Order: sequence, then structure tokens, then C-alpha cells
Amino acid sequence: MSLPTVLTLTPNPALDITVTIDEFLRDTSIRIDTASKRLGGKGINVASVAAQQGFKAIALGPLAESTSTDAEVPFYKAFTNTDAPLRHSYAIHEVKSNHTTIINESGLPHSESAFQQLFEDVRLTLAQERGGILAISGSLPPGCPEDFFNQVIASAHQADVRVIADTSGKNLLKACKAGADFVKPNVDEIREATGLSDPVSAAEQLMGLGAKTVMVSMGKDGLLWVDRSHRIRAKLSKQLAGNPTGAGDALVAALACSLAEGISIKATLERCVSWSAAAVLEPEAGRISDSWVDFTDQITIKFES
Repeated sequence: MSLPTVLTLTPNPALDITVTIDEFLRDTSIRIDTASKRLGGKGINVASVAAQQGFKAIALGPLAESTSTDAEVPFYKAFTNTDAPLRHSYAIHEVKSNHTTIINESGLPHSESAFQQLFEDVRLTLAQERGGILAISGSLPPGCPEDFFNQVIASAHQADVRVIADTSGKNLLKACKAGADFVKPNVDEIREATGLSDPVSAAEQLMGLGAKTVMVSMGKDGLLWVDRSHRIRAKLSKQLAGNPTGAGDALVAALACSLAEGISIKATLERCVSWSAAAVLEPEAGRISDSWVDFTDQITIKFES
């Protein structure tokens, strides 16, 4: 029997451009090797990681048919045509300081008809992949319908599909109110959305809005898992140097794949920590290093309740 499908919805795809340099010096001319350019956006990165690890993955989202995409993406493409050009996202990784600067275009609005077709394409795909896992990842484009999360999450639940929402600001609150099964803010995003500095209290506030489980990524401090019965922290014993751009997307991929397999919370957290750490070792988002298999024995998991 095949495992449930991992589906991803990227409302605001981008052309990801990654520049790797020794050091960024202001007011100078810097020559680089060819920059990496690939179809990206958080949900597309999630689908890529899941597919690379052997799971069936389908990527949805608005994307012009004329867009030139990677010839050998490992996931199935179910994009909805739009006239809006693809936005650009820039990652500048400095090797010397191990700092990464992200510059994101907001993107252009899609037509009302494009959004309506997207909702229909999502509904039909979810119905065909009943029992799957849907990750809604990233920002929303300008002019996105106010009820975006309500429509998508309602369609998912009608198809017995559980939803992970990885977004921020008011959209994080909307996803919770729409009944997302899981939300995955980072520590800054959950503080901004709730106004609370304690991540456990902030997670409980999000559950009070309607989210069933909250996973908070806290950088070097690891992960926090909060649901009605658990408060769990998981952390890798060492800090890795590299490009952290795709770590959060790898974490969402790990969560989605773990839910598809039906493994325990402990095993899920081990995979989430391992995959997100392994993403740091790759030069660009959407991939993880094979060394993730070596990290499991280096993860500390603490059950607080």
C-alpha cells in the first residue's frame, strides 16, 4: 500500500537566485561565479526535499505557463496558469561570516479568475489525493483573497487531508483561525504574531485560535512542539555552519513526510531536526545533505509535559 501524498501549495512562487561570496563589502564591485537560479518558493522547496527522500510530492501554486522551470524537478507539477510574472528572491551567503541575507520581491497580483482557478485546481487535486498531507508555505501575493486560508483548508479537510501552514504575521493568525492542523512559525514570527516572548505561551495562544499543533523553529535552540498533551523540545547537540536559507522548508518536508508515514512524535522530531540541519549543509534551498542520517544520535529530546 502506497503512502499518502505530500502536497504543497506555494501561493507566491519565486525564481530563487543564490549568490555565494567570501565577504560582502559595501561600495565595491564584487565579481562572483555564476549565481544559482532555480524555481523556488517555500512550498516548492518542501516538495523538492520530500521527493528527493522518496515520497510522492505534488507542487501546486500560480505559475505562468511561459515560465522556464527546472527540467528535472523531482516532484509532480500541478501549477495553475497566471499572467503575473514570477517574482525574484535573492539569497546572498557570505562564507567568511556564515551570514545569509535574503531579499524578497513582494510579487505581483494575480487576476480574480486566476485565483478562482487555483482554488478549483487545489480542490480537485486534494480530492484525487485523499488522506494526503498539504503544506501551505510562504507569503501570499498582493491582492490575495481574504478568505484564502479558509477556502484551501476547508477543501483539504473535506478530502481528509491534514494541513501544515508555514507563514507569518496576520496570515499565521488566519491559518490558525481556519483550523490548520499544524503551524510552523519560527521564534521571531510567533513573537510578532502573538506579542508574547515565551514560545510556549505563544503556541498556546495559537492553539486557542484553532491550530491543533504548533511547532516552533528556534534556530540554534532547536524545535518546540506544543499540542494539547505535549510540550517537547528537540535540539541537535552541535551547531552547523552553512546556508540556513532552506532549513525551515526542510523541517516542513520532514513533518509532512512523517505524518504521511504515521511515525511517532519522537521519531518525527528527530527527522525534523536532522533534515533541517542537513539543509544548512547545502548551498541552496530545496535540498538536504545525505549526512542527515548521522544526526539522529546527536539529538536531545526533552518532554516537558
